[in-house]
Amino acid sequence: MTTKRRSKKSGVLREPLPKTGFRRASVDERRKRLEADTAVSISPAKETVAVIYCRVSDSKSVKSDLSIPDQEKQGLAKAAENGWTVANVYKELGVSAKTDQRPQFQKMLMLALSEQRPIQKIIVHSISRFARSVADYNSLTNQLYINGVEIVSLTQHFSNDTGGFIAETTSAVFDEYHIHRTSTDVIRVMTSMAKDGYAVGGVQPLGYKLEPDSINPRRKRVVINELERPLVERIFRLALYGDGDGPPMGTKAIINKLNREGELTRSGSRFSSNLLHTMLTNPIYMGRKIYNENAVAKRWSPVPPERVEIPVPAIIPQEEFDELQALLRSKNPRKGVGKARVLSSPMLLAGLAYCKCGAAMTLRTGTGKLGTVYRYYHCGRVSRQGFQDCSGPCIPQAQLDEVVAEAVISQVLQEDRLATILNVMREKISSAALQREGQAIAIRKELELSERAFRNLMTVIASTEALASEPLLLKKLAETEQDLTRNRNALKLLLSQVQPQTEITSERIKFFSQLVTQRLRDPNKVKMKAYLMSVVAKVEVGERYIKIVGRLADLQKYVADEANIATGETDGSTVRRYKRNWCTRQDSNL
Repeated sequence: MTTKRRSKKSGVLREPLPKTGFRRASVDERRKRLEADTAVSISPAKETVAVIYCRVSDSKSVKSDLSIPDQEKQGLAKAAENGWTVANVYKELGVSAKTDQRPQFQKMLMLALSEQRPIQKIIVHSISRFARSVADYNSLTNQLYINGVEIVSLTQHFSNDTGGFIAETTSAVFDEYHIHRTSTDVIRVMTSMAKDGYAVGGVQPLGYKLEPDSINPRRKRVVINELERPLVERIFRLALYGDGDGPPMGTKAIINKLNREGELTRSGSRFSSNLLHTMLTNPIYMGRKIYNENAVAKRWSPVPPERVEIPVPAIIPQEEFDELQALLRSKNPRKGVGKARVLSSPMLLAGLAYCKCGAAMTLRTGTGKLGTVYRYYHCGRVSRQGFQDCSGPCIPQAQLDEVVAEAVISQVLQEDRLATILNVMREKISSAALQREGQAIAIRKELELSERAFRNLMTVIASTEALASEPLLLKKLAETEQDLTRNRNALKLLLSQVQPQTEITSERIKFFSQLVTQRLRDPNKVKMKAYLMSVVAKVEVGERYIKIVGRLADLQKYVADEANIATGETDGSTVRRYKRNWCTRQDSNL
């Protein structure tokens, strides 16, 4: 007999459930079964890989070494808090974020945008560390988003909606405003410093250094580096006058000579073509240092950049510097012809005659009714561009040749006049010798200090073996050794410039006067030109005047050389100002 069961809710009697073999699982059994099913169906989450990007743009921050370690520490803490794996830490030291052309930044982007998608997060202290340009920030973040990479800022949080878009874009705009504002303020301050004659930073070229101002030690002025001055003077002398055994030397010839003799730059490297050409064309050596020389107007800048000339002491006289620039232009195949063509030209004053406007005088011919050919010296600029910039003096060739030759004979080659000129030269040589003597004393003092410092450091290292591998001590030793080498080379170069002076007697002056006077009246223009170029450096021609310029050093040298040749003391290889370089093949000399 079956017993009916009563429902607890309705109280109605119901038939009992049929008996089966099924037993309801207990709570513990059901919990274990649920955990087992969950473990089988849910796969482990993919690991999130992040990188940290740290950047400072100020050199003071780099030296203090506080900001970069703090950014790295906060980035590692953020990654640990979220369980992210840090693959790498990229550190940009002293680099601005106004562009994306940053070495470490580019390495990070190459990794983040690769097809393998190895990282998912880039941790930065703020979005200004990532970029300070709105265009760069939007472009780069969009590319990273497409590749599944998110920028995580430690100090800024943006929601993933339109409000977050506005907040993030506004922050990027203010970051770019900050860099524009800072740039304007820096340019204004640096321009003011340049107007006051102070240096505005940067590495000074060979021959110059920075020294604190005597009134305001926080500011610096550009002064001559006496240790490097002899080398600079020698380089310009080689480019302008040669080594005394041929024509002015070209850039490659000077480089080969300096490197062959073991001369080094300030950094200890060999000389190169770019370095030497930049040096030979830098107006700082004649006393003109230009701040903002290549200034261009910038967008969003209220005041255009201003060019300011900073007064600096000159190493090379302006006349010699200007002459060297003209010589360099004449050697440029696109702008002129070289001295080899000048010497072989049928024009007596080729390479010597210049118009008042600065252009070289060229040969211009015309034919008369009877077929007579007339030759004139004419301004080369007028021939190329017309009469807009120059009135273009035009003088018959024979007339100008005769006037210049007779002026040299009457104004220079007279014995009393020649003696007066050479006396002036002797006074300049004596003054230069006194100046070199003072420079040698200063260099010897610097050399003594360098040798003493080097010996002290070597003694310390030898006394304590543990210090032999100390990085700071080894760095100081290398710097001291470099100073020691530089001082020794400077003293060696200065002493090498002291040449024994040949005594210029009245007999030597008389011999030179008669010889050159005879050659300047020689009908052979080639012989006449060789001797004229030993006395005259430049002939400036105007409509109403002719200005003849020579060099005292050249004149004294040739007076002594010609007398030595006459007495058999030397050969005639160094008589001419320019010597032709003959080829070894016989057929090329015919």
